[in-house]
Amino acid sequence: MLLKWMNFHIKKAGYKKTVTNFSTDVKDGEAYAYLLSALAPEHSSTTLIETTDPKERAKKVLETAEKLDCTRYVTSKDIVEGSANLNLAFVAEIFQHRNGLSSNNVAPVVEDTPGDVRTGSVLLVVLDKTKSYVSLILSTTYGIFCYLMNQSHLFFLYLRRNFPRGSNRIPREKPE
Repeated sequence: MLLKWMNFHIKKAGYKKTVTNFSTDVKDGEAYAYLLSALAPEHSSTTLIETTDPKERAKKVLETAEKLDCTRYVTSKDIVEGSANLNLAFVAEIFQHRNGLSSNNVAPVVEDTPGDVRTGSVLLVVLDKTKSYVSLILSTTYGIFCYLMNQSHLFFLYLRRNFPRGSNRIPREKPE
């Protein structure tokens, strides 16, 4: 789910590659640079993306993430070496702080919830900002459903082959 979320934002920011793992695909730090530029443009600069040295880019990525109050689960060395678990934790931390809604400057500001929501304009803005996430969640859920249906189909085929109709007991091997 985090990979889909990350790819959605980096694609919007202009990143051409697709991230398929949290090790080799992020070890140059470029995907992180695009992600942070998309989610926190107020803390990012063009040098974040333009930096060519992976170690230097990883340091700048971590400095930018600190401005978002992200806990440092990784070091620049961990990013460059492609530590999958630490990179996963880092992306989860970014997601927790900037899941896409908080960085979009949603207007109007809600101060009086019953009064502001009564007009419906706030709800329309929130729906507009969340429709891509809902689509992402639905497509992921559908994929899991299809996988489980396929697995249950295989299970029932196994049962049909190994337990004939009318048989109400489990066949046992005969002792020799």
